[in-house]
Amino acid sequence: MFAKPNKELMSNFFYIQCSQRCGRIQALLTVVMNKMEQRLRVQLLHLSRQWIEHGLPSREKVTRAAADLEQWKHRRQVQGLWLEPPRMITTTLDDGLGLGLILIERFAGIMGISFDRMGLVQKPKAIVARCQTDVPDFLGLTVLQLDSDDALEFVGRSLPEKTCLIAGGTAFRLDPELAVRCRVDFVAKNVAHFIHFILDRFT
Repeated sequence: MFAKPNKELMSNFFYIQCSQRCGRIQALLTVVMNKMEQRLRVQLLHLSRQWIEHGLPSREKVTRAAADLEQWKHRRQVQGLWLEPPRMITTTLDDGLGLGLILIERFAGIMGISFDRMGLVQKPKAIVARCQTDVPDFLGLTVLQLDSDDALEFVGRSLPEKTCLIAGGTAFRLDPELAVRCRVDFVAKNVAHFIHFILDRFT
């Protein structure tokens, strides 16, 4: 068994209690508990806690950490943390660069999540239609502007019950109530919070 996250640590960043749909995902996933998979989980958990407690390092250092973990997995032929990889769709409502999503996708892949890039700056109806067709386990979404709240609320209220909405971006810092209003399951301040959330809730 792995230690549960420290309560004080969890209070240091936006933590939105998951809705029932995230609980359904958890019940469907089968975690691989072999030695190498356990070591991968421990490494990721240590890294995410370190970054949360001491601050995210430069993008170059984060990218280097990802490359080191990818090489470690390759040498030991480790596929991921689950017998059947969870599926994730990533996109943005108003972010034309998607720099945060690139890191999210990379570490999602390291954990063993199969992700599909939908593209940047997508219409809410297109996002919902894609999720209703593919029914991914997770939707990773970036929201920068407060005036995207109506679009975000439409997405949050229209997703399949099986899809957990993980969002991040400046808008959530500007309006702390945005996530609750729009039925966002988890707000990830950065990639470290995303890693920690996935490991805590789904492994």
